[in-house]
Amino acid sequence: MAFSLPLINADIYYQDDLGHSLGNPKSWLHDGRPLAYGLMCLLGPLWPVDSGPWPQVLGLFMVALTIGKLGQNLNIRTMPFVLSFAFLICQPFYLENLSYRYDSFFMSLSICFALMPFITPNTQGLMSRKTLRDAACLFLLMNAYQAAINIFFCFSFIEAGLMIGKRRNSAIVYTILCRLMTFVLAYGVYKVEELLFVNVNEYAQLHAAIIRSPAQFHDSLLVLLGKLKECFWGGVYESLLVAFIAVALVIGMRRSMAGAGSRRAALGNAAMAGLCALCILSCFFGLQILLRYPVLAPRTFIGFGGILTAASLVVLAGRDFRTFTDKVCFVLVGFLLCQGIFQAASYANAIRAQTELREHLAEQVIEDISDLTRHAVRPEPNIAHKYWLWGTIGHEPLAPLAKRAYTYYPSLDDTIMSEAFIDRYTVSPIFMYDIMRRDNLPDSVDFLPWRLWEYKTRYRSSPAWQKIEQAIHQCSFDGMKEHADFNTYKIGRYIITDYTRSCSRGAVITTEM
Repeated sequence: MAFSLPLINADIYYQDDLGHSLGNPKSWLHDGRPLAYGLMCLLGPLWPVDSGPWPQVLGLFMVALTIGKLGQNLNIRTMPFVLSFAFLICQPFYLENLSYRYDSFFMSLSICFALMPFITPNTQGLMSRKTLRDAACLFLLMNAYQAAINIFFCFSFIEAGLMIGKRRNSAIVYTILCRLMTFVLAYGVYKVEELLFVNVNEYAQLHAAIIRSPAQFHDSLLVLLGKLKECFWGGVYESLLVAFIAVALVIGMRRSMAGAGSRRAALGNAAMAGLCALCILSCFFGLQILLRYPVLAPRTFIGFGGILTAASLVVLAGRDFRTFTDKVCFVLVGFLLCQGIFQAASYANAIRAQTELREHLAEQVIEDISDLTRHAVRPEPNIAHKYWLWGTIGHEPLAPLAKRAYTYYPSLDDTIMSEAFIDRYTVSPIFMYDIMRRDNLPDSVDFLPWRLWEYKTRYRSSPAWQKIEQAIHQCSFDGMKEHADFNTYKIGRYIITDYTRSCSRGAVITTEM
């Protein structure tokens, strides 16, 4: 709770939370997550309603309950187990998952589904009852939040790593194959369900496309590595985490070779440990490395918590706080966990500050729309009696407190400041329209990107957008309002909020467009 309390206390509507609260929240049915919709209905009167922060609290409780059950069945001392598994939650990339008032519940529950197969030992055959039960857990996971599958893969190789030196390498490989078979079975059933019953939307289809050539793989890999650099380059806390993982890797490799009966056995154990370590590290991206258009949102990288758990288990394995080295290792892990808690508090304060700035901007934009259209002649209504179309140019300003957190914690990239994730979303932030609707935006105003939807990524070639760009280039408008952070222009039926303030002071104001 120390990790989550600041964020829950911030009481914000994150990303599309407002859209789910104000509209018909059935988007989960159309992006391949029907179980998510069903779970949210259970938290309301058989209909998703804003019951925050209970989805966040319940999700965390379920994760803690599952981890506790897992601890009862693993031969790991209590203190190393508690500290190591705390990293599943206390990590940079779980913050965005926890931010959602709705999604956080089934995002957390999907972590439970990923861990459940490891509660009992995998000692049966490939198509045993346990395999079927484990596949059912993964099937539920895919129906709730697919990114959590990386945690399953991560723990599959952690499980294998814990067997090194205790069982033959052939038995370890067989265990890994059993886990992979479980995934293949669950994925096959899920795809059949998707084909028969789920009407997948365009966004889900785009990000489910598999790479089909070496060139596509190369491009996708460069994008993911670029994202990795953004998240870890230049941050002190992030650098400490990377160093911690590197130290654990060295310790793990040395430990795998110790106690082997022969040089050949030592090399075999080292090779197996290296393979497991490489597979665990790959769980940061997980299956996204196979996607043509990977989702780069930080919430999809929650497999990093599994990597930190593995590193901590290696560092603390067999330690009981007696020797000086043991104490140093425990203090190091505790320090990193505390830093994660402090980061969570900093993030909560930053996102609260950014939310307040957005609310202030929304109030100003609504006033501008009212002033600019009050005496204007209404054009013919576009759709459903919508006379005016609103959009933005440029990116939203960053609140000073948010900017400070954003600078010191690069792993918070794209969590504080929302970037457009599809080119046709021309507003910043993408959910600003929902904020304005909540603040009594006039019914006569519609969202410009919705009207440009038919053009998709070619919206810049549309007559409407060309007219807007020409007017801004010439600074020629029906009217304009200036503010410290943005300008608002009236261009015919279009109301444009310009964060770049392209036309300030001396703009040419015309009476006709």
